[in-house]
Amino acid sequence: MSELLLDALVAERERDIGKPAMPVPQLWQLPYPLVPYHPENTSVIPNELVRCALFRVADPASPRRWFSRHRLTVQAARNGYIEYSGEELRQDDRRVFMHALSLEGDMPGTATFRPRRFCKDIGWGTSNAAYEKLIDTLTRLKATCLLMFVPRIARQGAAVSLIARMEFVPDSKEIQVCFDREIAELFRDQHYTRILRVYENRLTRRSYLASWLLGFYASHREPIAFPLDRLQSLCGDVTLRKEFRRKAALALQQLVDVKFLESFSIEHGTVSCRRAITPPEPRNCPT
Repeated sequence: MSELLLDALVAERERDIGKPAMPVPQLWQLPYPLVPYHPENTSVIPNELVRCALFRVADPASPRRWFSRHRLTVQAARNGYIEYSGEELRQDDRRVFMHALSLEGDMPGTATFRPRRFCKDIGWGTSNAAYEKLIDTLTRLKATCLLMFVPRIARQGAAVSLIARMEFVPDSKEIQVCFDREIAELFRDQHYTRILRVYENRLTRRSYLASWLLGFYASHREPIAFPLDRLQSLCGDVTLRKEFRRKAALALQQLVDVKFLESFSIEHGTVSCRRAITPPEPRNCPT
């Protein structure tokens, strides 16, 4: 009797006696890289994380709030939402998270880097203050919990920590961070956003709303007309509506200046914009 026939008979017998079949490994259980392939001049992030107020727009002088299962509505996710627990995250946290993801090495789910080089790469400089800010940010990202209730994700309610572990490499000046394997599920089926680093680098410091809008509009193939009040809710801004309109106009103009957008308008409470066709040439980050 051939081995193939024997295997088939054994499988049929096991079905007859009710023996459970071997489970099919899920994506998050496999030793694949978490981050999809992307050009070196881009960073990537799951769409859901830039289509909600996870990384909020806020005055850097204001104290960070703590959240416990705070519901974040996700745009274009078929009524999907995220329940977030942890310290308030802002745009600097997003930049660190995205850059760390882009440094994933040969060992899937891990990134190893020198802190001061990391700070320099994202435009923070190499000062002691930048180093301490990076450590604070990584610590904050580690102490997060996201419960994902998004229809496209198979494991509804799966708890995700943006960084699962962080440690200093012994006898080295490097830091190693490990990402939650569940993040691989968020990247599947090409539901992720690629952002050219040159756009981020060209934005001036403290361009928090422009940075959020960059991620939001980059996650759409073509920008759609969007109500201004809805944008304010999605980005987490808590200023008065009139002030937000002024800030939005300035932020959108910044995206035109860095050549991410070709044009924009704010009329009758609706924001419309058009993406630029040709990406800009890279240059040094402005001071």
